[in-house]
Formats: sequence, structure tokens, C-alpha cells
Amino acid sequence: MQRSGLKPDDATLVIVLSACANLGALDFGRWVHSHIDGTGLEQIVSVSNSLIDMYAKCGEIDRAFRVFDGMSERNVVSWNAMILGFAVHGYADNALELFSRMREWKSLVPNDVTFLGVLCACSHRGLVQEGRQYFDSMRLDYNIRPTIKHYGCMVDLLGRAGLVEDAYELIRSMPMECNAIVWRTFLGACRNHGNVRLGEQVRRHLLELEPNHSGDYVLLSNIYASAGRWNDAIEVREAIRRRGVEKPEPGNSLIDVHPATGPYLQMNG
Repeated sequence: MQRSGLKPDDATLVIVLSACANLGALDFGRWVHSHIDGTGLEQIVSVSNSLIDMYAKCGEIDRAFRVFDGMSERNVVSWNAMILGFAVHGYADNALELFSRMREWKSLVPNDVTFLGVLCACSHRGLVQEGRQYFDSMRLDYNIRPTIKHYGCMVDLLGRAGLVEDAYELIRSMPMECNAIVWRTFLGACRNHGNVRLGEQVRRHLLELEPNHSGDYVLLSNIYASAGRWNDAIEVREAIRRRGVEKPEPGNSLIDVHPATGPYLQMNG
């Protein structure tokens, strides 16, 4: 496009920055940002929102906040992108403080994405009481119906805090069918807190949803091992072989060592 002499507009930049965010292509995203500066396009809210999202997903939280802080106009997407960025990277206090600032603007109404970031922040920070209050607030104060993702955040929050019985009751009260991701999150909490009884129940649910997921067998085996039930742990491991469950292939990572002078280094593991 550049070689043809056409100048990118705001829609072009939003798409390119989204690609950078999804790929983790920070250096290219920085180059796009440098191309934007001084053109006036940086004043367009959607472009700034894409920059915030790109920097946040690439781990450059300070750069993301500098873009956010420098915006003369923001919409709910701007606040959501920054709150989620803070929350996902463990800056829970910053995320919750930003949410408090957002609520001071009467013209802005938090939506379901906002509360995903808030609940994620509470989970990372271990703020059980606050998380429960926010979960209730989204329904009572903003008439937002929680999705499976919101319930998943609450299960994660309660599970991390060791409140596995409460997490299980929450799952049972969900108005929708629980998916494998939430059950697996809960199974991890059962492993971390040594709850064999609930771990076995969760495993039965997972067998119905994804019977050949090797990670579930490993988690249950570890629960038995932590409780000293070695025969049960061995039986679960042998069940992997009997049922022909295949372990996932090792993941691949790309580490950008010298982007200006050298290639990407691919590592397995």
C-alpha cells in the first residue's frame, strides 16, 4: 500500500495495530506509532484505542497508559482497554483505581467488558469481598447479565482464595451450562487446595465435555498424589495409556532478539 503511494487512513491503522496486538509484534507496532505521530491521526479515538490495546497486549503497560493519559477524548473502549491491560498484567490496584475514575464520568456507562477487567483485577489481587460486590453491582446497578466469562472470573477468584466450596456452588447456580474452561479452572483450584472430593466430581464433568484432554488427567493425578493416594494417582496415569489420550505437542515461542539486525529465534518447549 505504501509503495503504491496511498496513505493509510484511521481504518487501515486500526486493522494493522490489531494485527500487531494479536501477534505480539511490538517493534512493528512501535514503527506504526511513529508513523502516526504528527499526522493528526493520533487524535482519532479509535486509533488511540488500538494503540492502547497493542501496547497492553505486548506488555508495554507504561506506553499504553501514556497513550491513554494523553487522549483529549475517550470512550468506553478506551477505558476498557486500559483497565483490562492493567488487570491482565497484574496491576490490579491501577485497574480498580481507573475503574473508580471511570465511574466519576456520568456520560460513561461501564459494560460487560469493563467488568471482565474489574473481576480479573480482583482475582489477581485476591479481593474476594470486592469481587463479589462488583459481580453483584454489574447486575443490580447496571443491568448487565453476567456471561460465562464473568462466572469464570469469579470461579478463579474464589478458587485462588481457597473458597472451593463457594466456587462450586457458584458453578451450580449458573444460568448457563458450564464449559470445560471454567471446570478446568476449578479443577486447578481443587489441586492447589487439596480437595480430592470436588476434584473427582469436576473430573466427571470434564469427561463428558472433553474426555481426551490429557491435562485433566494430570491434574487429577496430582490431586491424588498430594493426598497420598498413590494407587489412584497411578490408575489415572494408566488410564491415559488405556484410552489412547495423546499429550499435546510442545508449544513454540518466538523471541525477537535483534529486530533491526537479526532474525527471530524460534524456541521449542
